[in-house]
Amino acid sequence: MSDEFTTITKIIADRSNAAILFADSYALGETISSLSLHEGVKIGCTYNAEGALLASYELNKKALLCPDSPELTQTGFIENDFHVSEPILVDNQEEGLIYIRTSTEKLRTEIVATITSVLSLSISILIAAFFFSRYIQRFISDPLFQLQSIAQSVTRDHNYSRRAEKHNDDEIGELVSAFNTMLETISDQNELIRQHTDDLEQKVYERTKELAIANRELEAFSYSVSHDLKAPLRIIEGFSRALEEDYGDQLDDTAHDYLTRVRVGSFKMSQLITNLLQLSRVTRQELVKESIDLSKLSLDIIADMSKQEPERTVKIEIQPNIPAKGDASLVEILLDNLIGNAWKYSRKKDISKITVGYTLHQGSNVFFVSDNGTGFDMKFAGNLFKPFNRLHSPDEFEGSGIGLATVSRIIERHHGKIWAESKIGEGATFFFTLFPPSSNNGTGFVKEVDLSKNS
Repeated sequence: MSDEFTTITKIIADRSNAAILFADSYALGETISSLSLHEGVKIGCTYNAEGALLASYELNKKALLCPDSPELTQTGFIENDFHVSEPILVDNQEEGLIYIRTSTEKLRTEIVATITSVLSLSISILIAAFFFSRYIQRFISDPLFQLQSIAQSVTRDHNYSRRAEKHNDDEIGELVSAFNTMLETISDQNELIRQHTDDLEQKVYERTKELAIANRELEAFSYSVSHDLKAPLRIIEGFSRALEEDYGDQLDDTAHDYLTRVRVGSFKMSQLITNLLQLSRVTRQELVKESIDLSKLSLDIIADMSKQEPERTVKIEIQPNIPAKGDASLVEILLDNLIGNAWKYSRKKDISKITVGYTLHQGSNVFFVSDNGTGFDMKFAGNLFKPFNRLHSPDEFEGSGIGLATVSRIIERHHGKIWAESKIGEGATFFFTLFPPSSNNGTGFVKEVDLSKNS
């Protein structure tokens, strides 16, 4: 009905565009009077651009009057009638309006007739279905009820030994046979699953036992590294120092240089062994999840570093009360490495700056440690967290290349991610998450972190 009368209104509007320019009420009246061909139309009205009524059509004179100011585009059911209006366009300019009001009596009659037909047909179908169901009950329902009873018993008691009784060879009989076959198959499969479960449990037990043995061997290896390897290094350090102290006056400058290199090399190897042992312990240490104040941890770490280099001028900015969840000892190692790198690589600046803070993104805390130090080329960022990979030579900055690998392992154990952004000569920023509730915290998110809000 809406489509029909909207189309009729548009046709009349198109036929009235010439007459509306000249305010030809007669021609407009002839056009609007064509609505008399449709018995459902009650009134039709033609208005100019100012809203003045120029022509009208009424099915019953004085029963209804044209409204004073109908809406420009009105389509809908109001007061049990259908109303529609359409602008009269001339060169895409609105020069008037056609308004039609149509009775919905025919529509209501058709709806009532349709409902009556549907109800009659539904009642007939229900009566036929009732007699049909009574007829087939004895041939279909009773066997199906038997199957249902057995299925419920099997589900409740897990007893797959029951079988349904087959009375005939029709489709229901075939269904009973298939049901019995299914029970036999399930019973066989359950037995097979039980056997596989026993085998799997045995394999898990064996693998767990092998893993425990491997862990004990790793512990023994770590102990050996910690004591047996470091002992010769201490001997080298001690005797080289004693040699220089007791016989230093008999050695030339080259010999002194050699001894210094020996001590430096033994110290570096001892430090490397310590870092490797720390990396191993980080991987194997049991994780204890608890609430942590990263601000307090950061302040303690920076205080220790300041005591070691009191002559440096370092501007420290740490957001207060940075909340985190994780293993306190592992997170302390993580921060010690990140802040230590910021402290080390900003050493060549007259005034070093280190910032520790966090920001919230989609329910996940993203922590960061930034500095204004040397920085690095981002094309080498993929090597940052690999063991023994360093972006600066030992002559520039000391280090073993294990620190960031240790940080990466700690982040992995906390189910988080770590990434970095840097520019050469402008410092670096390391971002990381700990037990994030959302997975939307990967590389690229850094572009959405505004550090100025946290400084």
